[in-house]
Amino acid sequence: MKKVYRLSVLVLYLCQLAFAGPDFTGRWIYDASMSTLPNTGDLVIVHSGQTLRITNELGSRSLTMEYILDGVEHTYLGRPGSNFRYKAVLDGVTLRITGYGNSSSLGVVNRPIDNTYILSPDNKMLTYITTTSSRVGPIVRTKVFRRR
Repeated sequence: MKKVYRLSVLVLYLCQLAFAGPDFTGRWIYDASMSTLPNTGDLVIVHSGQTLRITNELGSRSLTMEYILDGVEHTYLGRPGSNFRYKAVLDGVTLRITGYGNSSSLGVVNRPIDNTYILSPDNKMLTYITTTSSRVGPIVRTKVFRRR
């Protein structure tokens, strides 16, 4: 009877691991050898349920953005005169954030945002892909991070 109980607990635990969603939480170190964008610091990510907080740390400076991963449009209010309307969708190991940014101090109105974070199957590498618009078409650039 004990063997059956232990086996049942083990099976339930393995099922829980198989169906658990990805966890982006951790400190991510910039990898210059695999990136096409310059280093803007390391990332500290806290992923809790439907909320993802990304802090970009470079020296003594840091910038934190928090996203709600429900696919509904939200507005993030930044510095006075700036805001960011976004939708964040988590699909498997891929997080895609799309929307528009505005900054009255920089003269930016409805700048398109298209950022994707992809977690490797072994959870040790995070690829950040950003797509920006230009006169000649979209420009795709990447940053790669390794989990510390």
